[in-house]
Order: sequence, then C-alpha cells, then structure tokens
Amino acid sequence: MNFRSLSRVAILLSLVPLLAGWQSAAPAPQGAKPTFATPLAEDVYNNIQLLKGSPAESVIPTMEQIRHTIGVDCSYCHVPHDWANDDKKPKQTTRQMFQMLGFIKSSYFGRQPKVSCWTCHRGDSTPAKLQLDPAASDRIARMIDIPDADKNKPAEQVFKNIQILKGVPARLVPTAMAGISTSLGVRCNFCHNPDDFSSDEKDEKKTARNMMKMRGDIASKFTLSNGFGCFTCHHGHQTPEIDEGKLVE
Repeated sequence: MNFRSLSRVAILLSLVPLLAGWQSAAPAPQGAKPTFATPLAEDVYNNIQLLKGSPAESVIPTMEQIRHTIGVDCSYCHVPHDWANDDKKPKQTTRQMFQMLGFIKSSYFGRQPKVSCWTCHRGDSTPAKLQLDPAASDRIARMIDIPDADKNKPAEQVFKNIQILKGVPARLVPTAMAGISTSLGVRCNFCHNPDDFSSDEKDEKKTARNMMKMRGDIASKFTLSNGFGCFTCHHGHQTPEIDEGKLVE
C-alpha cells in the first residue's frame, strides 16, 4: 500500500465515527442542522501519542509536512503496513523533536509560530552544522587580545558585564563570538556598541543572550540536542526561516 492509498484508507476510517453517530443520533428538531463530533486522531489511528486531541483529518497532512521538512519518505520513520509500530529509532527521535519544539515555542516564543521543523532541517534529515570561518576567528582574536595569564580565568573575571558565559574560560570567548558572527552572518557591531562592548543598549544583544539561554535549556532537557547551536536555526542569516523561503516575522 503506498502513501496515497493509505490516505484514502484514513479518510474512509475517519468517516466511521461520523456514520455511527448519524445512525444513532436522535432526529434533529425541525429546521435545525444536525451536528457531528469531529473524529480525533486517536479514534482513527493506532498508537497516537503526540497528536492526541487533534482532528483525525490533520494526521496525513502533518505526516506530509514532516516528510517535506526532513526530506524523507514514510518508511524512514515507519514500518510499512504496520504504521503503529515503534521499532524504528527515527520515529522515537521525531517524537522527542516534537516535544523539544513544543518546549521552545511555549518557553521562549509565547507559542507564536517563530520556529518549526523546517527552521533547523531545511529538507534534510540531519541539520547542517556550523563550519567555523577561520577569517572570522582571526579577526575577532585580533580584536579581543587576552593576556596569557588571563586565558584560563573565568570570563567574568576578564571581561565586563559577562552574563551567559559566566564560568567559561576567557580564552574561549573569542571563539564563541566568532561562532555567533558566522552563524548569523553579522559583524560584532550587530549586537555590540564598538565604543563600549559591555553596553547593553542594543536589543540584538539582549536577544542573543536569550537565545543562548534557550540553547543551554535545550541541551539540559533533551539528550538528542548535541550539536544544536545558533547556526542550526540561522544558517548564516540574521533571521531564521519558518518554512521554505519564508522568514520568521
């Protein structure tokens, strides 16, 4: 059975509760329009977990969207003809990714559509990883000259107004800044006042801190987040994509 056939079966199955309700319902008052309960995903499909409470008719479009987002076919996560089977690791991973996505939306974006599976995956089952730009690293290293005696001290003892990077060895601060610069495709003055790097006057600096905090929270709560960083969402651009070719507003 191919995916199109599965879709047809799903539609037929979704009609069963409707027909049952229609046959057993009391006659509607004259002139009133009959109403039917919308079948839920768990009423039609076996082993529904994350989509419990969602309309059954939304399951297939959701699967199609995942397929498009990570560039795979159904058999990547599912055992064909045994769709409820949980044997495949990618299916378990996908469920955890949905939980992570829910955490990000609720904790940092007020459940607004600011992040999606596409934001990281861009049509690939494995999100792209940052390749640090040596030129950016050299440029920032020249800007941030750290005496040898201070390189292993905590960052907050060497630099002013350190918040998110507290406890990180000072020698790693230039590398962190180079990573952010490359990930967002910006220079230091995007977040910093060049005349006073410790200043918090720019909103972009506040946003960057909040996103770095988000990255730390994700790493602590989700074991599959190894390698997740600024580049995972930004891909070298200031504004991430929410869908193919569509930037986050």
